[in-house]
Amino acid sequence: MPTCYLRRPLFLALAAYLAALCVLRAAGFFALRPDARLAAMAGRRAILDAEVLAAPGEDYRGLKVDIRLISLNGAPAPPQRAIAYFPWFFSREGFLRPGETARFFGRLAAPQPARNPGGFDERAFLAERGACWVFWAEDFERLPLPVPFRRLPLYWAQALREKMQEAYYATLEARKAHVLSGLMFGDKGRLEPDLYAAVQDAGVMHLLVPSGAKVALVLLFAAWLLSALGVSRAPRFCGAALAAGFYTLMVGASAPYVRAYGCALAYYGAVLLDRDAGVFQGLVLSAWAILLWDPRSLFSLGFEMTYLAMLGLSAADAWGARLGAGFSARSPSRRLLRNAAATAAVELMLWPVFAGVFGRGSVLGSAANLVLIPCAGGLMAGGLVLGAAFMAGWTPFIRAAAWAVSLGLGAFCKACFLFSVLPFSASALFPMSACSVIAYYTVAMAFLFAWPRHARAAVLGAAAGIWAVGALWSAASGPGLRAVYLWPPSSGLGAVETEGRTVVFGAAAPGRSLDGLLKTWRLGRPDEIVLAEDAPASAEAAWRARFSGVRLRRARGPWRLCAREVCAGFAPASFQVGRRQFDIIASLLKGRAVEIEIHGQAVGYEDSSGVSTHLLGRPFLQ
Repeated sequence: MPTCYLRRPLFLALAAYLAALCVLRAAGFFALRPDARLAAMAGRRAILDAEVLAAPGEDYRGLKVDIRLISLNGAPAPPQRAIAYFPWFFSREGFLRPGETARFFGRLAAPQPARNPGGFDERAFLAERGACWVFWAEDFERLPLPVPFRRLPLYWAQALREKMQEAYYATLEARKAHVLSGLMFGDKGRLEPDLYAAVQDAGVMHLLVPSGAKVALVLLFAAWLLSALGVSRAPRFCGAALAAGFYTLMVGASAPYVRAYGCALAYYGAVLLDRDAGVFQGLVLSAWAILLWDPRSLFSLGFEMTYLAMLGLSAADAWGARLGAGFSARSPSRRLLRNAAATAAVELMLWPVFAGVFGRGSVLGSAANLVLIPCAGGLMAGGLVLGAAFMAGWTPFIRAAAWAVSLGLGAFCKACFLFSVLPFSASALFPMSACSVIAYYTVAMAFLFAWPRHARAAVLGAAAGIWAVGALWSAASGPGLRAVYLWPPSSGLGAVETEGRTVVFGAAAPGRSLDGLLKTWRLGRPDEIVLAEDAPASAEAAWRARFSGVRLRRARGPWRLCAREVCAGFAPASFQVGRRQFDIIASLLKGRAVEIEIHGQAVGYEDSSGVSTHLLGRPFLQ
């Protein structure tokens, strides 16, 4: 992309707006403050009247819906948002739609923070969506209130989506229906664990979750259909815009869909007005639209991933054109090279996100995109035909469409399993430091834009300087000893890290909490494993299988790892500074891990609410 894009007033204003939003967030402007009256009701059974804000979804907890509170136990409630969960046996048929008002029966609860490092942080997850409560619903009843006019399009779109999903679940196996629902609407439901892992390791999870490619395919199909019918350019633009806009409402109008729809409108509008129709301008305009409507979306994972991916795609278009310059315009080799460049660019732009959020990144497995992205377009067309035939009641068409779509979905799933088992298909990643992330994307900017040679060298030099400063700062400020004791305390799991040595310990088998700890602390293979003397043989076998080749020994009595005068250990869980002994008793965990950082003789402790405290000289832990 040309560097002149960076000097355009609209982009400069957007950059200033983003900086202002970041400052406001750092100052706590976007922090959610749960109402004190509602907090007093947390954990109790309640009757809640609320308005449904979005289409229902589904995950491992059950059916979920985004709601805005109206009243609680008959008393007016502040208009705060919550996520209502229903048990799995609730059917989507006849379920709630956006704009409806309902009475929910169940229990109000506050979202929980992560208990252990690297664990699921429900509070942060819901805060990204503007919700600060969870309601565990047992039943509901609709209230006879009209749907607000502004939510009628969402209501109608959800009604059509329900009919199409009914067609999928009535004519296909549940496994394949979940996949087709994900391809069509970004709502994959409860995928089986083995298929979920295969899709993730193959690097094609973006096909089953909200992504702008779905909107682009719908818009292109509508434009092609109207063109085949002989519709002129301006009416064709309006018709395609209406079709893609209604589809955007069907899929929930989240950031990836709105971004794609905004980019498409900007592109076609520029073509109609004979203006520059570059992708970058569409990205800027769509970002403005989303952030003016909901500034908090800047800090959501979906917003960040979709715009990083699109920046990579915009650069890959130019790279692919150069790679395929020696081939004819319709050559399959040219198309393959451009698709490969797009896949590599997206992977590179999202690599720090994969490392920090998912802890895994697809390497060779991402080659599945070259095969499965075109396949996804065909399956979406088949899903559209199947849904239309089902709603029209054309039995022969239903059978034929269901057979063809089922065959395609079976091939899609087999391809995911095939690509997921390739060597280096997916690799474990560790979170990057803030300076490393800034340096990484500074390097990306050096190659995204067409800088002059000396300017590119200066940008790369700045990236190297940022990384070096971060590395030196981390080395100078790193603690002399770190120790963490994981929840629940009965497992005895934890880790101690000091200069040049990492030891994990426990009285039970390693679990997912230990994996999260290793990822969060950016630890690879430990140097040693210490088990309690009374740990069962099955636990020892699990440790040896998990860390083959690592030295394992059993501690007879208390065990400690020391750095100068500072020690940490277990049996009992404790740490020592000089002659002072501090015991970590179970009551101090309070449902969360205890993490200790020791810089020299300074002892820092993170309590159950996440507040760091200086402990040295405080005898209440003795």
